[in-house]
Amino acid sequence: MTIAIKPMKKSLPALVFVQVLILFSLQAQDSYLELLEKAESLKDEDPQQSLQYVDQILSADSSEVNLATRIQALELKALGEMYNYQFGPANSYFSRAYNLLASLEKNESTESIIGSVYLNIGRNFVWQSKYDTALSMMIAAKGIYENTNEKDGLAQALNAIAIIYIQYSQDAEKALGSFKDALALHDETGNDVDAARVMQNIGQIYNMQGNNDSALYYLRISNGMVAQQKDFRSLAIGSNILGAVFFDLNKLDSSEIYYKKAIELDLINQDSVGLIYDYSQLATTLVKKNDLIQAEKYSLLAFNNTKDVFIKSESAETLSNIYESLGNSEKSLTYYKFFKDFSDSIRNEDQRTTVSELQTKYETAEKEKEIELANAELDKKQRFQTFLLTIIVLIVFFSALAIFLLVQRFKLRRALLSQEIDTLRLQINSIFGGGIKNLDVGLQEINENLHRPLTEREYEVLNHAISDKNNSEIADAVFVSVNTVKTHLKNIYTKLGVSNRKEALEILLRTS
Repeated sequence: MTIAIKPMKKSLPALVFVQVLILFSLQAQDSYLELLEKAESLKDEDPQQSLQYVDQILSADSSEVNLATRIQALELKALGEMYNYQFGPANSYFSRAYNLLASLEKNESTESIIGSVYLNIGRNFVWQSKYDTALSMMIAAKGIYENTNEKDGLAQALNAIAIIYIQYSQDAEKALGSFKDALALHDETGNDVDAARVMQNIGQIYNMQGNNDSALYYLRISNGMVAQQKDFRSLAIGSNILGAVFFDLNKLDSSEIYYKKAIELDLINQDSVGLIYDYSQLATTLVKKNDLIQAEKYSLLAFNNTKDVFIKSESAETLSNIYESLGNSEKSLTYYKFFKDFSDSIRNEDQRTTVSELQTKYETAEKEKEIELANAELDKKQRFQTFLLTIIVLIVFFSALAIFLLVQRFKLRRALLSQEIDTLRLQINSIFGGGIKNLDVGLQEINENLHRPLTEREYEVLNHAISDKNNSEIADAVFVSVNTVKTHLKNIYTKLGVSNRKEALEILLRTS
């Protein structure tokens, strides 16, 4: 038999439209992923262009950009704000990225994204001198990278943790060990970009320890690598550190060259904060060279363009000494007063910071206790809920098993009863040679053996009952309802002293 299927003419355009929409959506997502890749590749070479690509992604409708791409774009945007020392917007973008992580489907590639967000949030806290929070985020990132065996990510986490060791705890040896572990991992994966940055950090540690030969070795290799990669931000930092190394080696011409190179690069990078450090440190080199006019120029650039009280204080002191050497007592006194005011401000700020840090540590300890108690209570509740759920599951299981066994028992009893009835019918067939129709037992014969006689209707129902008919078929045969048939059968069984058709059939067989 052939079944003709009518063509669904009306639904075809709708189906095509849906497929086009899906295709368009996938193409849009691919295009935003390409923009993200471009933004990532340009974040060091051309930060402005990189952020323009990021803004395109973030301004798009959320349905057009998949969640992972949006999170990574928010992360890049936050880093851009952080590099410009705009910590308010940076915190906001990092917070949005962090909140979206909960909706991200967990797999190996998304674990890498989670680790990266944690790591960069930690870096953001380092830049804001919130070292305790930064360290906890970086340790979390390190754990993620260890679980996924992502060596470059793990190396980045180790590098970031080492920076905290040196800036916060002043533990140079511990920092150096962590940096070298990170470098070994980058070398293993062939990641020259991050390896160069780690080498730069190692060079800075050696400079701080006074081991300038080792510092020069690592910094020169690092600067060569980042120059080749066109990573101008890292090149500016490396040039600044080399200026400090040559200053310590009393090679002042080389120191001046590298500080001016750092200034040139930071102007390209539009890194206003980096420029202020370059100006301040170059001024110190020029003072030592006794080039006071140029030293005055760069000290004033640092003093007038910074909001950092430490740089203000240092620049004011340098300017006071310059003007004293130049015989300008009035300006020397003016900047000396600035220096004293800023120094007092720093001392007061240090005292307030110390009190604030102690208060923060106390509050953190108290919150940790509260969290620990809450977790213990939650754990207790979860164990009880698990126990309760186990009991409920067991009750449901055994109830279902009991019902199943009862049903099976009922079915078995019915099957056995049916089998016994069939056996009796076979006996009747062999005795009477025609089956149940030739079992001629009259109403009077039956009633002679009963205390309560059967009615004619009951006799009629009985004859049908001992045949192959079911209750519905008997009802049709005698023109009554199924319930009436059941009532008749109940009365018949009572009068015969039996409980089912099989026993009724046996009575009739004996009577006949």
